[in-house]
Amino acid sequence: MAPWQRLLAALAVAAVATLPVLSLAADIIVGGSADGWRPGVNYTEWAEGMEFIVGDRLIFSYPAGLHNVIAVDHEAFHSCSAPAGAHALDSGHDAVSLNSSGRKWYVCGKADHCSNGQKLLIDVMPLVTVYSTSTRTRPPSAFTPLLSALLLLLMP
Repeated sequence: MAPWQRLLAALAVAAVATLPVLSLAADIIVGGSADGWRPGVNYTEWAEGMEFIVGDRLIFSYPAGLHNVIAVDHEAFHSCSAPAGAHALDSGHDAVSLNSSGRKWYVCGKADHCSNGQKLLIDVMPLVTVYSTSTRTRPPSAFTPLLSALLLLLMP
């Protein structure tokens, strides 16, 4: 096999081997499909043991008009008070993309819903960290077969 053919084959293997990495992102229904986003659910307990990674989307599902979703900071989360001018999502099926790693806080700004448990605190992990250390269900590592294929293709 000519060197340029080996290189082309190696690039093709590399392209296919990286596809599983793109499928790691997930849509996560906050509270699960049975509970959804409502007062009286312990969202801290619900989120315990779950992994949230950059690229995931949180889906807040609730009857439109009864609740909303507001991204807040640490202080507003603990005091259950949305800052003035905070943007509230209120469609009843709000998708929040997790575009960066770090701690994220969400509350419902309706009446006393937040103080009745309708608030969520999560830690979002960077994709690289999760891919290399997580037990999250995902396809097997693409790097082992990729490395093997590259070595075989590049050997004379």
